Amino acid sequence: MLGAAVVLRRGEHLAVAEFTEKLMPKCVPILRRICSVVILVSVGMLLIGSHQQMMSTWQDVSQLTGLPTALFALAGVVSGALMTIIALVRIISPDWLLDLDEMESKQ
Repeated sequence: MLGAAVVLRRGEHLAVAEFTEKLMPKCVPILRRICSVVILVSVGMLLIGSHQQMMSTWQDVSQLTGLPTALFALAGVVSGALMTIIALVRIISPDWLLDLDEMESKQ
């Protein structure tokens, strides 16, 4: 789940941007913002569902490890929170932290 947040930050998560960048380069920032809104809605559902699951299973203890089973849902809460922050910032600035390595190598 944390890997999904890293991939989202890099802009590599299910990205097929070649068509829009070639055919409509002026629309790319607007399309990125629209994609960020869709991601924000989806990640919001993940965050709310994972939080509810975590809170409902916090008292259940795994017999094997002795740890609460809510720790499995905690990964969804943490990654959902990280992806929410990334999506919110991307709505304001679509190119935020997008391929930093490529930008630094060009300079």
